[in-house]
Amino acid sequence: QDKNPEMCRVLLTHEVMCSRCCDKKSCGNRNETPSDPVIIDRFFLKFFLKCNQNCLKNAGNPRDMRRFQVVISTQVDVSGPLLAVSDNMFVHNNSKHGRRAKRIDANEAMFGLYPPLPATPCVKAICPSE
Repeated sequence: QDKNPEMCRVLLTHEVMCSRCCDKKSCGNRNETPSDPVIIDRFFLKFFLKCNQNCLKNAGNPRDMRRFQVVISTQVDVSGPLLAVSDNMFVHNNSKHGRRAKRIDANEAMFGLYPPLPATPCVKAICPSE
């Protein structure tokens, strides 16, 4: 029921979540979790995001989990040209979950919400940061 339309997104930057940042006040976390991506080199951007939804569809054993994708686009609307597309991800808040790298089957990667076009770069890794 939040009036901020940014809060409707699944993955949020710190600046959107933090009440002090929203009020344009100083915040100690702003330096640690910047809202803009950090450009490491030509092929490596680092984003700081926070999930505002639980990936489990219902209570109980996690048999059927929600999957998310990160899409980088030049426009707010993702129906336009895409710069990069991630694989389907299980987003969680458990730091002990998923420490081993998961190998993705080539067929499984094509069933995402935004399938990568032949010329669209892929997001290779997303490292969770708490």
